[in-house]
Amino acid sequence: MDYLRQVWAEAVQTWHKLTLSAKVNIALAALVTLGVVFALVAMGSHTQYAALFTRLSVEDTAAIQAELQDRGVKYVMRDSATTVMVPVQKLSQLRVDLAAKGLPKTQGTVPGFELFDRKDLMTNQYLQDLNYQRAINGELQRMLNEFDFVDSSAVFISPAKEELFSDSQKPSKAAVTLSVSRCPTEKEVRAVLNIVATHGGANLDLNHITLATTKGELLYEPPRDELTALASSKADYIQKWEALRERKVLDAFEQIGKKAIVRVSAKVDFRTVRETVNEVTKGTAVSSLSTATTTNTRESAAEGPPGATANPPEGAQALKGTITEETTEQTLENSEPSKRTTETTNNPGDVVGYSVSVLMESNYRPVLDEGGKPTGKVEPEPLTDDQKQKWRAWIAKAVGPGVDANADVIVEDQAFDVAQLAQAQATVAGVAGVTLLTMFQGYGINALKLLLVIGAFIWVRRLLQRAFRKPEEEVEEEGLVITGPQVTPEDLRNREVASEVERAFQEQPEMVVALLRSWLTESQE
Repeated sequence: MDYLRQVWAEAVQTWHKLTLSAKVNIALAALVTLGVVFALVAMGSHTQYAALFTRLSVEDTAAIQAELQDRGVKYVMRDSATTVMVPVQKLSQLRVDLAAKGLPKTQGTVPGFELFDRKDLMTNQYLQDLNYQRAINGELQRMLNEFDFVDSSAVFISPAKEELFSDSQKPSKAAVTLSVSRCPTEKEVRAVLNIVATHGGANLDLNHITLATTKGELLYEPPRDELTALASSKADYIQKWEALRERKVLDAFEQIGKKAIVRVSAKVDFRTVRETVNEVTKGTAVSSLSTATTTNTRESAAEGPPGATANPPEGAQALKGTITEETTEQTLENSEPSKRTTETTNNPGDVVGYSVSVLMESNYRPVLDEGGKPTGKVEPEPLTDDQKQKWRAWIAKAVGPGVDANADVIVEDQAFDVAQLAQAQATVAGVAGVTLLTMFQGYGINALKLLLVIGAFIWVRRLLQRAFRKPEEEVEEEGLVITGPQVTPEDLRNREVASEVERAFQEQPEMVVALLRSWLTESQE
């Protein structure tokens, strides 16, 4: 207890020793600290709500409200009573408890495959098919509601009757209505259509889906016939390739700071070409038969001349004759031929070429006066043939392979409106000035707020100084004025000596004590 009293006494003594400015600063700091603590406590004590469920149906909203009221839980309804907000501390537990009781049942959508969780012994095939179609619609609706731009959706599919032969099979049809928070892009519309076509059944395709918004805006209309659908798909395919190549060329021009108008036409082959090549070669021998013929001819002596060869005279020379010998040999080989067939198929949609037309900005040169000095104006300078050829080669490289710079690329230059260009530059400069002014205004407002805060702090500080300041005692008597004694130079010298002695006593007390002892000793002697 004595220790606390000592601490309190030292604190009070220290407070009295502080200057008026220090006391004011401490008081302001204490007030600010108390204000921050009070704000934090107030924010912490304020109930924070979070969404328990969203996109609720009327039946689910009523059931959940009744359950929360029975539990004594505070809740807030938002979004036209389709969203239930509860305190953050109870969010997880409430979701678990309500799920155990089967709430919500649909959460803003028609039921899905949970329709088959309940078994009915009195059901038939017709009811089974009908519930299956309802389940498909509900599951599709849940998928579509997951998109960030979809607030709610409605899906209805009219299934076609299954036929025995595919030629007589009719397609299914679907109608989709979306409540959107913003206008969906082309890719998002295509994604919705593909999801519906994929999960809507075997007989449903993109050409039989109607997509619209709740505001009556038609997002996708199916083509009226097959020819229109085919032409539409081909046109979209060609436009995609053309836009891609145009964007490549324009990006290349923007990188070098050149203005141009680019148009690209794509040549697309939609034919399906099948090429078959048959190659027959000698295969494995099955049987063989060999036949060879050899002929040998030689001369021999004759018996006599014609007509008298029977009794030639003695000593007469015999006539010569010819002897022929023939030998036949035959070889026959049977083989099974080897056949190889190569089939090449070219799928439709191959881009066989591009045609590029570019209208680019001409070069500019300064306009000179009679003395040959620039006047500050410019005039267009047409491109030469050599320059156009270089630009054609550069554009062909930018488009991609398969583009002939001489045959497929046309380049022309045109002087863009210089007056409009100057006006546009002035407009851009004006917009930049306005943007800069807006930025400075923002900085100025922030600086003004800071100055106001500082001024308020100084004003409050002065008020507190005046509140803590003691009033000066004024001694006034009627007809009497009290004046202090006149200060002489000797008195000033004595005051300086006294202050020096006091400072020395505080800094080196031992030396001062020794000096006083020596003075006393000298005075006694």
